[in-house]
Amino acid sequence: MSIESVYDAEVDALYIRLKEQISPGEAVRQVSVKGTPGDSEVILDYDVNGILLGIEILGASGGVPLSILGGKEK
Repeated sequence: MSIESVYDAEVDALYIRLKEQISPGEAVRQVSVKGTPGDSEVILDYDVNGILLGIEILGASGGVPLSILGGKEK
């Protein structure tokens, strides 16, 4: 499994991909996680079989130490 994180500073969003390639439409269910720190929102992307494909963090700079994650900027 290859894990990659990409940070988009323009919209302050971090995406952590847990699968090497996610095809368009493959993430069929999104679950918003409650109780996230600051102004951030965490959304989990699942496939049709309930497998977690990726994690999106909106408002990432408010709750994620980006330097630790080593995400590359988009």
